[in-house]
Order: sequence, then C-alpha cells, then structure tokens
Amino acid sequence: MNRRTQGMKYSLTAFAAASALLFSATVSADILSVEAEVQYWQAKPSGGHTPQVVTLPGGVEIDNEQREYFWSDSGQARLGVSLYHFIPFIPNIKVETQQLKYSAARDIITIGGTPYTVDLDLGHETYTLFYAPLDNGLTEFKFGVSLKQFDGHITEFQAASSTAVWRIKEDVYSGYVRGAASLPFTGFSVVAQGHVGVGSHDTYDVEAAVRYRFLDSMMFDGHLSLGYRSMKLHFNNERSINTYHEFKGPFLNLALRF
Repeated sequence: MNRRTQGMKYSLTAFAAASALLFSATVSADILSVEAEVQYWQAKPSGGHTPQVVTLPGGVEIDNEQREYFWSDSGQARLGVSLYHFIPFIPNIKVETQQLKYSAARDIITIGGTPYTVDLDLGHETYTLFYAPLDNGLTEFKFGVSLKQFDGHITEFQAASSTAVWRIKEDVYSGYVRGAASLPFTGFSVVAQGHVGVGSHDTYDVEAAVRYRFLDSMMFDGHLSLGYRSMKLHFNNERSINTYHEFKGPFLNLALRF
C-alpha cells in the first residue's frame, strides 16, 4: 500500500472518528464542536513540468526541456474534519486530505521522436490553524495559517515502460481566510475561502459556492454547497524539476456540524 493510499485510509478513519465524537460534542456543545466535510471536485488540469536534466533513449542528455500534456479532467475527493472550541486565544484546527491524481494517456507530445505519457500525483494533506471571530447563523469570518504537505510524484512512460520518475515532496505554508453571508429566512448563503502560499513556490487554492442549509437543529447543522474551485501549484526545485500545474472546475460539498 503506497503512502497516498495510506493517507486516504487514515483520513477516512479520522472522518469516521469525528462522527463518533457526536455524543460527547452534543453533550458539551458549549465548549466543543466538530464539523466533517466531503467534497467531490470535477477538476480539469493543465500545465506540465520542466526537468533540470533528462536522459533520452540512447543516453543523450538534455537540460530544461519543457513538457506539456493534454490532460483529461477527472473527479477528485477531499475529506476534512474541523475542531472548534471556545477557549480565547487558542486557534481552532482543521485537517484535510486531497486526492489529486491524473494520467495523460492520450498525450501526443514527442521527445526525441518517441511519444511519452505521464502519471501525476499531487495529493496532499492540509493542516490549518484558524480563529473564527464571527461564526453565527448569518455571517462567518475565519482567518489563520495553513500547511500543505505534498508527497507525490511525476512518472513518465514510453509505451508501458517507466522512463523517468520525479518525487514531489514539498511543504507549502499559506495564509487562510474564509467568509460567508446568509440570506435570512431562506437557508441560502454564499461562502468563499482561500489558501494563498508564501515563500518560493507560487501556489493558491481558492473556492466560492452557493450553500444551502438543509439541516438546522440543536444537535446538527448540515450544509450542501455547489461552487467552483481553482488551484495553482507551481513548484521550483533547481536540483530536480520545476512543475506548473493548475486545476479548475465545479464542486459539490457536504458538511455536517455536531
């Protein structure tokens, strides 16, 4: 079992564990709240990568040859669990895992006269510490910092044989902000959030949606959101590979808060 599969498995376990906290969370509603989310994202990728040194068939080496592929969009899953408390000055926490796997099996690009295809895995975990100075039934405002941890790969193939593998292992620190505003007495609201990276990498992950509150009780809150999400991941690794990928598309999100 690879690391990404294990990560998704652990996240599913965390997702189930969050639901198991229901009883303690409802009994202690004044001090603790748990929110579990699942998102389906129909993301269309674009971009490619530039290896620093590449060995072609026959032992010929080239430098800085840009590769771009004709990607097919594919549904991707995100799972998240947030823990809210009401202790001043101590941030709340959110943990998410994002699947991000693609194959460009129909790519027509040619390197040295030989067609290549590529497998891409940029799945990652996001850890966010945030404050929620506004979080009531009508308005919502949150801000904080996050860490996205990538441990994926880019693998090129000639026919069925792997010709080059680059490991993508990066930690990306970001600022985080989220806001929402409701239309009273309708159950509808608009919500937007974003992670904007800082440092040497050029990254962001932003989304906006129309949200409907389908469940509103003393024990549960439930929201269903339909929106659009855009992610940019440009990694610069002078010793190995530079990547420039973007992912855009609509999503459907389900959130339950206990």
